[in-house]
Amino acid sequence: MIKDKIKIEYIYHSGYTIETEKYFMVFDYFKGDIELPDKPVVVFSSHSHPDHYNEDIFRWTIASDDITYILSDDIIASPNGRIRLMGPYERINFMDFTVDTFNSTDQGVAFLVNVDGLNIFFAGDLHWWYWEDDSTEEKKQMEKDFKYQIDRIKQHKIDIAFFPVDPRLGDNFALGGNYFIQKTNPNHFFPLHFGDNFEIIDEFINNLPSGNTHVYNVDQRNQKFYI
Repeated sequence: MIKDKIKIEYIYHSGYTIETEKYFMVFDYFKGDIELPDKPVVVFSSHSHPDHYNEDIFRWTIASDDITYILSDDIIASPNGRIRLMGPYERINFMDFTVDTFNSTDQGVAFLVNVDGLNIFFAGDLHWWYWEDDSTEEKKQMEKDFKYQIDRIKQHKIDIAFFPVDPRLGDNFALGGNYFIQKTNPNHFFPLHFGDNFEIIDEFINNLPSGNTHVYNVDQRNQKFYI
């Protein structure tokens, strides 16, 4: 049991868990070690890419009687009392949760979750995907689409943010994260989408512009943070 603190655990790649005094949340699990506590569980999957979603999450109902799934509507699943599907720019309320979605610049949705007095933003694959081999037109369209989403998101106060820091982008790996931090000023920032390349997070932190956002240096699987 935790009290007066938020426990965040890095699982793998884009997978994280967040535990408050009342709830346990899982975001974009596809593999790794995870243990569900004896409290209500809410599982979020931002889209169907196999590095963000694994249908094995539905087997967790064996271990937990109180589990809810909030899934992007590109995931093939049948809505029911446990499973809710969301497209971009939708809002749902359940239990003590309010969940808003934004459009991705790749596939699926990004989540803004309000619970226990916290605003938690989880980007999924929403990112400034600046690939060197894209055409000039593709790069311009990506920049436009990304900045449009950030303009919508920055209207909200963000306490905890999870956002891609992807080494595959080469020299452009920090472009989206820096812009996101500059425009939304989250209190806490956790990197996503880096696989086992923990070194990229050091590089990201060392090149951050000055500001008030605390960026967490994840350096191993199942690393725990208390905030």
